[in-house]
Amino acid sequence: MLVGRRLPPPRALLHMATLGALGIRAGQVAQALGVERASASVATIISALIPLLVVVFAVLRLRQRIRAVHLLGLVLAIVSVALVAGGGPGPERSGLAGEALMLVSAVAVALSYVLMAEVAAAHGPAVVSAWSSLAGAVLLVPPAAWELAAAPRWPGPVGIAVILYLGVLVSAGGLWLWLRLLRTVPARVAAGAQYFQPLVGVAASSLMFGDGVGLAFAIGSALVLGGVVLTTLPARQ
Repeated sequence: MLVGRRLPPPRALLHMATLGALGIRAGQVAQALGVERASASVATIISALIPLLVVVFAVLRLRQRIRAVHLLGLVLAIVSVALVAGGGPGPERSGLAGEALMLVSAVAVALSYVLMAEVAAAHGPAVVSAWSSLAGAVLLVPPAAWELAAAPRWPGPVGIAVILYLGVLVSAGGLWLWLRLLRTVPARVAAGAQYFQPLVGVAASSLMFGDGVGLAFAIGSALVLGGVVLTTLPARQ
């Protein structure tokens, strides 16, 4: 992403590094710690707040227009995620600390997305995603080293492949795609499309591991589609 491109000004680099610290160091670390302490269903529902928070921050920071029907679509999508996440085999215990960490993660990630989109308008999505991801990765080295020192874990070939997939395609590539979307479509549309992620995850889990999907998944899928359609309605009546 950086080959053949001019180095951004120092102030812009500092801005990108700060956003990498916010979205990757703070957001992803809080998410990882929160997932350990909160139930899977609660963690999924809190994570589903990220697209809604993106829209809120886009309205406040980027001055994007939004109608009540757009918020209704996002809320409808959140309800669908709650329905799908709550359709598991049984109740799980969830800790308050884990839920608080998940909420911190959601706010940090959503805010970083909107601020990165603002910087990407001046320097391009590829440059912003590359430098912010690099800064976030560097900032993760100290806690990762501390964790390895406390309990050494060395991944095998499959683990390394998973790490590369998550780091290159999901994190860096996904961030680049997200910033591109925020340049071409309103935040409410890009945010609404994110609600397909849990549905794809549940469907993939069913295909790969034989996890059952029932009526809740079907109803949740229909609600997501309806919510996304509402977010794509024009900003003006």
